[in-house]
Order: sequence, then C-alpha cells, then structure tokens
Amino acid sequence: MADYSSELNLVKVSNWFERLSHTVLAISWLLLVFTGLAFYSKKFALFGEFFGGLRATVLVHNYAGLVFLFSVVMIFLAMFKESAHIDSDDIKWILGAGGYLWSAKVPESGRFNTGQKGMYFFTVIMGVMMGVTGWTMWHAPITHYSKAWVAFCYPIHSLGAILFFSAWIVHAYFGSICNPGSIEAITHGWVSKTWLRLQHGKWLREHVSGNKKV
Repeated sequence: MADYSSELNLVKVSNWFERLSHTVLAISWLLLVFTGLAFYSKKFALFGEFFGGLRATVLVHNYAGLVFLFSVVMIFLAMFKESAHIDSDDIKWILGAGGYLWSAKVPESGRFNTGQKGMYFFTVIMGVMMGVTGWTMWHAPITHYSKAWVAFCYPIHSLGAILFFSAWIVHAYFGSICNPGSIEAITHGWVSKTWLRLQHGKWLREHVSGNKKV
C-alpha cells in the first residue's frame, strides 16, 4: 500500500480502515476512562454527572466497552500482517531502545517500528483481558460465575486499566509531541517523504522508491 502525491511530496501511509479502527478505539477508550473513574472513586464523581448520573454512567461504560472490543478486533485485522513480522532489525531496535532512552544507532524501520508493533500486541492482549474481566463484572449478578472468579476480575480489571492508560499516554506522546508529523498518519493518512524517510526509511525504500524517485 503506497499512494503518492508528487506535487505535494506526500505519501499515503494508512488506509481508511486502519484510521477508522484507531479512531473508534481511541474514542471508546476515552469514554471508558472517564466513566470508569466516575464510579471507581468519589473524587471523580463529577464525571458521572456529566453522563447523567451513576446509573447512566455505568451503562455508557458497559456499552463503550463493547465498542472498544469491536475496535480491538478491527485493529487486530488491520495491522496483523506487518505487526507480526518480527526480524533481526526489531531485535536491534529493542537493544537500542529505539534510540529514545539513550544515544544508540538503530535500524531503519518498516511501516511500523518495533515500539508500534509492541503496542499493537499489548493493545490486543490487554483488550481481550479487559473485555473478559469487564464482561464478567457486568453480568455477575445474573449469571452463575463463581464468587472467586468475580472477585479475581475486579482487581485485574483495575490493574489492567492503569497499565493500559499509562501505555496509551506514552503512545500518544511518542505519536504526537515527541515525533511531530506522526499524527497525520492516523488522521488523514498522508505524510511528507522527509518525515517518512526519517521515521520509516526502510518502508519508504521498499514501497515507494521502486515507483517514484525519493
């Protein structure tokens, strides 16, 4: 997948399905964060008033969770091929921490760098875990789940929310402030060749240089 705009020196790096799945995931996750906080602690009760009270907030949280799970499936399908391709360059990227934590020479990245691949698998795995525990907690009053299993799901769900929120804060930072120009890849999909050469030079050579001079 690579479309070009030679007049503007731009390359299209994401398709509509990838951008849609990412957008649905982000919006549903934000809803889950704010509604979850509302009934997690009285300190955040104000969020519940915004959604129309505690009962309405719980409903929004539960159904936003279903949308979130659907978006995780979309993400899984949209990005599996490239994210599952792990090679020696990914190992070198990990050993050098992507060049973010200390000065290190790291290989050029393909369409997704190793950090993005890791975030992909983290999102899918955590999404399934949050979905299973959330579903259990939601339906516990009307099902025959064991008390031990339900009691286990509550702290796991809370811990997962903290880990997932922390990871997405880091992901949002590296995808915006830390790397200016990155956000365009998930909004309209077009990025400059200059940015692409710096961030994903390997993919640029493999998918663009064969068709256009870069």
